[in-house]
Amino acid sequence: NNNPPVSNGVYPNISINTTGLIALYHFNNESNLGENNSLFHDFSPDVNNIKSNNSNGTCSRKERCPNYNFTDKVYGNYSLGFDGSENLVNITSSLSHFNTGNGTVSMWLKLNPTVSDTKTILNIRTDGNNEIEIGDFDGNSALNLRFKYRTLTVNTITVTDNETNWRHIAMTWDVAADEFKAYVDGSQVGSTQTSIGA
Repeated sequence: NNNPPVSNGVYPNISINTTGLIALYHFNNESNLGENNSLFHDFSPDVNNIKSNNSNGTCSRKERCPNYNFTDKVYGNYSLGFDGSENLVNITSSLSHFNTGNGTVSMWLKLNPTVSDTKTILNIRTDGNNEIEIGDFDGNSALNLRFKYRTLTVNTITVTDNETNWRHIAMTWDVAADEFKAYVDGSQVGSTQTSIGA
C-alpha cells in the first residue's frame, strides 16, 4: 500500500486487528491524558475493547526518567531519550495479560552508537523462567532479540545495525508453531529460531 501515513502514524484504509493488544504507548507527553515526565499513558484500552484497565508506565526517581526529545522522532510530537544506563519506564500491570505462548512486540527505536556499554531496551518477564528482551547485550551496538520459555535455552537473533537511523523492530514467537522471528522495517532478519518450547 503506497498511502502516506496520517498524522497519528496509522495508514488510512487499513484494518488493524487489535484483539489481544495489551500495551500501546505513544510516549508523546499528552498532558490532557495525565502524561508528564514520569507518567506514560497506555492507549491499548482505547483500541482494544476487551482490555478495560490501563497499564500506565512510570519512572520513580528524576534521575531514572527518560527525557522527551522534541526534534528527533518518527511520529507525534516527541520521542523518549534514554541514557543507556539508569533511565527506564516501569510497566508492571500488563504482566497479567502477557502471553508467553505466542505474541508480538514491536517498537520504533534508534540506537546511540556512542554509548558503548551493554543496555537493555525492553525486558518483559513474567518470572525468571519466561521473558523476552531487546537490547545490546555485548556493548558493540548490535541489537539482540532474546526469547526464553520455561527455563529452556535462550533463543537469540542478532541485528547488526550500527546506524543512527530510526528503525521499526518487531519480534514474534509462537511456541505451538515452534517459531521465534525478528523483523527490521518489515523484513525478517536472521533465521527463524526453532526448538523454543521443546
